[in-house]
Amino acid sequence: MNVILKIEEGPQKDRIFEFKEADTFLVGRIKGAHLRLSKEDRYVSRRHFMLEMAPPKCYIRDFGSSNGTQVNGKRIDRTELNDSDLIQVGRTMIRVNLDKEEEETSFWEEGELEVLMEEAKTSAKDFPAACSDCMSDLSDRANSDGMAWEFQHIAEYLCDDCFDMWKIPAGLDEIEEYRILQELGRSNASVVYKAVHSGTARVVVLKMIFMEDADEKSARRLRRGMQRVEKIVHPNLIRLMRQGLHKGGNYLISEFADGNLHQFIAEKHKGPVSPGLACKVITDVLKGLEHLHQDHLHRAIKPTNILLSRGFDEKSGVARLGDFGLAKSYSDAGRSVITEMGEVDDTVVYMAPEQILDFKNVTARADIYSVGLCLYELLTAELPFPKKGKDPVLIVLEEKPIPIKEKNPNIPPLLAEIADRAVRKDAKERFGAATEFRKATEQIMTQIMAQK
Repeated sequence: MNVILKIEEGPQKDRIFEFKEADTFLVGRIKGAHLRLSKEDRYVSRRHFMLEMAPPKCYIRDFGSSNGTQVNGKRIDRTELNDSDLIQVGRTMIRVNLDKEEEETSFWEEGELEVLMEEAKTSAKDFPAACSDCMSDLSDRANSDGMAWEFQHIAEYLCDDCFDMWKIPAGLDEIEEYRILQELGRSNASVVYKAVHSGTARVVVLKMIFMEDADEKSARRLRRGMQRVEKIVHPNLIRLMRQGLHKGGNYLISEFADGNLHQFIAEKHKGPVSPGLACKVITDVLKGLEHLHQDHLHRAIKPTNILLSRGFDEKSGVARLGDFGLAKSYSDAGRSVITEMGEVDDTVVYMAPEQILDFKNVTARADIYSVGLCLYELLTAELPFPKKGKDPVLIVLEEKPIPIKEKNPNIPPLLAEIADRAVRKDAKERFGAATEFRKATEQIMTQIMAQK
């Protein structure tokens, strides 16, 4: 489905914009706006509103403008737009038209994924496995799908007796062949469970994505987008193991990890972590990102998407990047990644400016910016922006990062330079690739360890 914007009234009357894929469209008086309105129109703000194209849907987000944005005569904050809606800002009126949708094909040929899984199962090696709680032997069950060898250093297993002992009621007992052990968290967009595969006894993360108002084609788009990352395997990436449908909603199955970076900072350390530990986390993340960037961008790196193994410290444990591919797939399925409230706002503040202004053309440097914010947060327990209660999009577009030494003067000078460079608003001033960024943090980490 295409999104077509036609200016029906105003200085640029009859101008047309057409969008065939996910994108953003900024309207205001500022230089660089996709639709720059007249400086003489006193009812228009510098950055007035943004449209988010997620065909077959379109969303609008007003930036708290003084005179507001109206849709069909009603002032709005954030909302989804419908076909033929009329947007009014100052003297300009814009008609929104949503074109008809074309049929889509699956990323996998019919039955191809099942064949690949069967081939992996028959060629796999057996690997001994035990319940992570009582240590009872679960080798036969763990190897029954042929994946135990692949997950030998990662997966945990839980026998039926221990499952019954540790289960915490979550309002849901099972989804397909996955038994729900407990709820890990929820937002307006999803709910995340710790679950156990009934066949293999393997502990996994099950993420149920809320798409109550989505049609079958939108759900299929999400599945197709995620199929593109199902084959990606790397020690520093949380692997997507499976996806499916349950009562009309999409669910994703991925490897289990004990905690995320947000919890690591806020709960375990209750503040900044040591420079050596921060470098270890970021080095691990960048190793995974190097591999991902061979064919994909992440687009939604933030502390809750960085998972840490149990007992993570400077000498042991692994940091791994999760939820890669989900932001693009979510947008391709017609869902908002910028406009909605709640978790979306938490994601937006970690986005690079160019990702908001030019979503479809972002490069690896956008992911590097997001990793840089995570490094900054590790070293200061804060983001590099003034605390003003401002719209997250405007924070990204307008606020200049505070030099990290002003937040934590004890950071080694070279590490401070690395952190500040990674979060520069001009993409050309950041690291050019994850490899370059990773080598810089690795060097600092080596120097710190040598001093101990």
